[in-house]
Amino acid sequence: MNHAPEKYLRILKRLLPLWALACFLGWCWIYLSPEHSPDDADPEILNQAWRLAKGEPIYTPGLESPPYVHTEYTPVFYSLGALGLRVAGLSFLPTAFLSFLALIAVIGAFIHCGRSCCGSWKQGALAGCIFLLVPAVLYNSVRTHPQMLAVALALWGFVFFNKRRFIPAVVVSPLLAALSIYTKQTMIALPIASLIWLLAKKRSWFLPYLGILTAAGLAPLVWLQVSTGGDFWMSAVTLSRLSFDVLNVLPVILHHAGPLFLFLGLALAVTARRFRSGTWEPVDVYFLTAAAVTILSCGRVGAYTQYVVELCAAVLLYLLLFTDLPAMKRIQTLICIQLSCLFLYTPLYVALEHGPFALASRRASERILPLVRSDPGPMVSQLGSFALFGTGQIYIEMFQYAAFSRMGLWDDGKFIRDIEEKRLRWIITLFDMSAEDLHPDDRERFTADVLEAARRNYGLLERIGPYYVYRPLPPGE
Repeated sequence: MNHAPEKYLRILKRLLPLWALACFLGWCWIYLSPEHSPDDADPEILNQAWRLAKGEPIYTPGLESPPYVHTEYTPVFYSLGALGLRVAGLSFLPTAFLSFLALIAVIGAFIHCGRSCCGSWKQGALAGCIFLLVPAVLYNSVRTHPQMLAVALALWGFVFFNKRRFIPAVVVSPLLAALSIYTKQTMIALPIASLIWLLAKKRSWFLPYLGILTAAGLAPLVWLQVSTGGDFWMSAVTLSRLSFDVLNVLPVILHHAGPLFLFLGLALAVTARRFRSGTWEPVDVYFLTAAAVTILSCGRVGAYTQYVVELCAAVLLYLLLFTDLPAMKRIQTLICIQLSCLFLYTPLYVALEHGPFALASRRASERILPLVRSDPGPMVSQLGSFALFGTGQIYIEMFQYAAFSRMGLWDDGKFIRDIEEKRLRWIITLFDMSAEDLHPDDRERFTADVLEAARRNYGLLERIGPYYVYRPLPPGE
């Protein structure tokens, strides 16, 4: 018998915790900074948490007058982030630490399941290390973004549901599911899966679960609607329904969930066999609903790494519970290949795919922020960190409002007049505005009319790192 895969797997398992830790620390070194993030969503979320920390309302449509900002997500992450910001001041670190704690909670859920269902906490810890080695997970591990916290709440909601006792499954689990939805409103996979399983296998618990879930969902909704004058639903639901393109689904899934391709295929094969045999359990349904929600959401314009995090967690949880991941005896070669792919791709992802831009962007911010602070005022920044930390607030979220304009939800006439009258002190982009051939990512953030107005009224002052810094042209030019 060939024992090479078994020996190789033992080596990989020994290296796995250290490798995951090394990649995580490398990512923190590249990504974390108190006043800068290379992702444009992070400063927009931090901006709203900062407004909340200062006692300002955040669920306002923001369509009629500046600042043109939009609170895209439900309130839990913003509220917890605001608590940290009140202590630490304006910084990415409190909200990044919140995501880190959520990551620890996710790994804790794996460890708990490994100990309670597989008899080994180490199996769960190894599954948690594999989870951290997925690049999409690593990217969101210390972000100012609600995704990791929402997944942590959902995963623990599943842990309590899977106990199959009334109080944990019917009382605690739906409360955690509702809390997850009020962290990120697309986190519907767990409650759907739970209701399907109860309807099929435990009907006496179906109505109590549904009742508690409904109460936990409607009570905050009513309070938020009343306290915001109806703006909560407008912000978190109506304005968050950006356009959908089915052609986006496959590229987003392949790029961000692709590194877990063998485990994803294995989970699909195992769950198909379990459904055919009639032995399916709650985790089977949770895995499939998470996959369905992921596929549906990845068609949204702007879909990025966070859209696949729950699916990755569901895949590893599923394999942990029903295949003793990562100690499967019959398919050790497959496991070796999958782990080897993650061992190779993840550090390359950190060092090459995101590292060079993230480091260049941070170095540039050290020069751009003093420049912006020397003449503060309304500004357009393709990367919102410069506006937020240069002036104390974001004047406009370029991606969101360009999308609103294309959907006919927002008239950008006032904004264009601000550009034409040179009221904006700075325009900072990741592209040369005079170039004719623009990347689709740039066109997503600047409509043709906005770009044309900017070209006529602003001139290039300096290129700093990957950024183009523009100032108003003198009168007559």
